[in-house]
Amino acid sequence: MPRRWIEELEVDWVAKYFDRLEENRELIHLGIGTPSFDTPDELKVAAFMGLKEGYTKYTPTAGIKALRVTISERYNRLWGSYVNFENVLVAPGATNGLFLIFYTLLDVGDEVCVFTPGFPTYIQLAKLVGCKPVAIPTMRERSFKPSPDDVADAINEKTKIIVINSPCNPTGAVYDEDVMRRIIDEASKVGAYVVSDEVYENYVYSGQFVSLAKYLNDYERIVIVNSFSKTFAMTGWRVGYVIGDRGLIEDATKLQTYVNACTPSVSQYTALHAILSQDSEIWTQRFRTFCREGRDLVCRLLREAGLEVTVPDGGFYVFPRITIDVGAEEFCERLLNERRVVTIPGDKFGPGGERHFRLTFAVDHEKLIHAGTAIKEFVENWNR
Repeated sequence: MPRRWIEELEVDWVAKYFDRLEENRELIHLGIGTPSFDTPDELKVAAFMGLKEGYTKYTPTAGIKALRVTISERYNRLWGSYVNFENVLVAPGATNGLFLIFYTLLDVGDEVCVFTPGFPTYIQLAKLVGCKPVAIPTMRERSFKPSPDDVADAINEKTKIIVINSPCNPTGAVYDEDVMRRIIDEASKVGAYVVSDEVYENYVYSGQFVSLAKYLNDYERIVIVNSFSKTFAMTGWRVGYVIGDRGLIEDATKLQTYVNACTPSVSQYTALHAILSQDSEIWTQRFRTFCREGRDLVCRLLREAGLEVTVPDGGFYVFPRITIDVGAEEFCERLLNERRVVTIPGDKFGPGGERHFRLTFAVDHEKLIHAGTAIKEFVENWNR
């Protein structure tokens, strides 16, 4: 892999904002999407018991069979798909799953369509493989929901992947069935894969989540990427999965052989326990309620600060528009230095993110109140 592609990866902002998590405990960290609620105690006990029982060895490259079977059964039950365990690959997190899929599907010169503002990993992975990322901006006036007509204008015979992320990071947009179906229709015209990142599926506050698994029986070039990180507050456990056609999963598993060998064993057994637990719905409901309350609180506070806010339908984040005469980078940098609040400039999420910034509301509500007060004072002082 030519080193120039690695050198072009944009990571300076990660060090500037994300890597300060342990640098200074006095900061109010609203930058990274790690929920403040902890992994349920039952899952910690399950992990401990797994360690005692010797679940500390290598596992099959594609993941332990019981977990793959359970994941496939869940999707078949919820979405009426016909997923076999052989259609499932367990990876060390959804981000790693995306890496495996991109490297398996793409050749140099292919194009990857990405809705922006969007999760920066999609564009950066496309660059790393030597492909051309094609940004399809979504508009604040449309609540950041994509236009299928824009997809039709963006795709061509070089389009290999169209990435969907619903609920979306950073905007919180939730795509409805009509949008999903029309994107699949456009993808089918050029034979492109539709890769659906569904890690925030359990955090929908208005509207209804639709998994692309619902359409697996109609279009075989659909790939689902998901994880246990957000659903069960297991961000540090690093366990996610990919669902796709059998040939794709077999090829991605070959790649995983040399990239990861396998996903951490104790994380896989804990994830299996999480799905099967009788309390799993109780946990996810509690987490969802906590985040909905945080969303409502922070949106009110940001509006009181004079910012323009599109209330997110789902996810962990709000993406307000900056109403003072300053760019996103300077706004976030000065907010950090002067008010000790960590946020992420909107332009890091691609075209359409300019003059916006992202902050998470999956944190203690007291922190949100402190942050809201600090942001309000910052904006008022700027306007004086």
